[in-house]
Amino acid sequence: MGNSFEPLVDSHFNQPICCLSLSINSQSRCEDALEILQEILHHDSSLRVWFDRDISFEVGGELSADIVSLPRLVTSRSHEKLSDDSRLTSKQSVKLAVVEHAISSIGRDTAPASKDEVSKLDEFLNTDD
Repeated sequence: MGNSFEPLVDSHFNQPICCLSLSINSQSRCEDALEILQEILHHDSSLRVWFDRDISFEVGGELSADIVSLPRLVTSRSHEKLSDDSRLTSKQSVKLAVVEHAISSIGRDTAPASKDEVSKLDEFLNTDD
């Protein structure tokens, strides 16, 4: 009289219930991760350069709530990371691009200083302590 283990099987999916539960939990976590990513990129879209693929939350886009299609950081060692992306592919090149972008955007949104502001700044810089 041997003990045989027969897992409960969901007849609709023909999978063991524990596997189905893990699959649903995984999908839920992936959906949460995509929602967080969408909020982050909404507030700072320049962070897109840190990911291994173009990220579009539009209907019909390539993103889905599964572990394979989630974006990976360009520095990731994951086997799921897209390696054939011709965009930035190394941590160093991403850092360089971010710094270059920051340098090019310095002062774009500021109005030129008035003569009064220039003279006050000049006076401040030339003050001996």
